[in-house]
Amino acid sequence: MTKRKYYAERKGESRSITLQQMKHLFSQIFMELVERGYFTKSMGYSRIGKYHQKTFYPGYWGRNYKSFILTHLKREDIWPFDKWIERWDENTFFTVVEFFHDHVSKTRDFLLFWLSNREKGQSEYRKRMNIILAEYRDGYRLNDDGEIIEIAPPGFEELVDQTIVTINPDNIDRKVDHSILTFRKGKATNEDKKEAIRTLGDVLEYLKKDNIRLEGADESALFQILNKFGIRHHNKSQQTEYDRDIWYDYFFYVLLASVRTLQRKIIPK
Repeated sequence: MTKRKYYAERKGESRSITLQQMKHLFSQIFMELVERGYFTKSMGYSRIGKYHQKTFYPGYWGRNYKSFILTHLKREDIWPFDKWIERWDENTFFTVVEFFHDHVSKTRDFLLFWLSNREKGQSEYRKRMNIILAEYRDGYRLNDDGEIIEIAPPGFEELVDQTIVTINPDNIDRKVDHSILTFRKGKATNEDKKEAIRTLGDVLEYLKKDNIRLEGADESALFQILNKFGIRHHNKSQQTEYDRDIWYDYFFYVLLASVRTLQRKIIPK
């Protein structure tokens, strides 16, 4: 369902939630999913038996959740999460969200015979998490692989989300996908973004050698960006004094749009 814009937002009043607010909402969603059996397969559950005795049926995490999480995340500040969650920083929070995505499963209980569907569980988890992730800072989302990435700016969603399969997926398509994931991953540094832009430049160079090129002066302008702004090579004539937080976004989406145009030229018939 598309998120509706209410009056204040339509009038240009844009607000985002804080990390503390996001953690509070996450806690509520997580506990609801636990109660609905979405973590029964991994964490097990307790039930009131015939004689009103509380019995614990462990999941594949075993009886010591803290040890299981320590083994996989090498962190002791995760569980019990109601004790630690207030102290989580952004990196820890994003790590926990991805970790739980790997261990959620929609579970049905027929007299203790569990039937679980991992894909349905993960789909519901992503849907719930993405509602709050989208409201944090400039917006994030949990993709189908369970990785937190930045939401593309308005108008660029189709550009980054579309799938194009060319006649040479190894040298073109997979590199483009890697570039997009590197650029948009949560907490991508300027070095990450530089690598992503450089990868798109490598794809342009590869296509150029096969005479798959842009028309007019566009191609020359793109290589000037790569070579004169310190993305590729290294020399004294390069411009390095500029706001990378702003210009890397511009470079990336201009290059991506150009590469997408060339990809469409070599789609298998």
